Amino acid sequence: FFVDADILGGESVTYYPLGGTARTITVLVERRQYRDLDGQVMEDIQVVARNNATSGISVAEYNQGGDEMKLARRKGGTAERLRIVGSLRSQDAGMISFGVA
Repeated sequence: FFVDADILGGESVTYYPLGGTARTITVLVERRQYRDLDGQVMEDIQVVARNNATSGISVAEYNQGGDEMKLARRKGGTAERLRIVGSLRSQDAGMISFGVA
């Protein structure tokens, strides 16, 4: 999986592990927006990365609230550093999924 980022809609992002060296990885990004009852826009950005310490982010190094990732809030927008937040949303031997804000 993640063989061809163009086919799967993958994006190159920079991952900044807390206390580690930044690296560029390919991830899948799902961006969603919601409106609350008052009409305020809320966003939810979910990232799926390889569960791998070289080509992705391994479960062993994942640090919620400490790691950051540089990516655009909107596809094609300007990339900015966002904090990885919360517990892993899902994980298996091949991938991990988490939120950024």
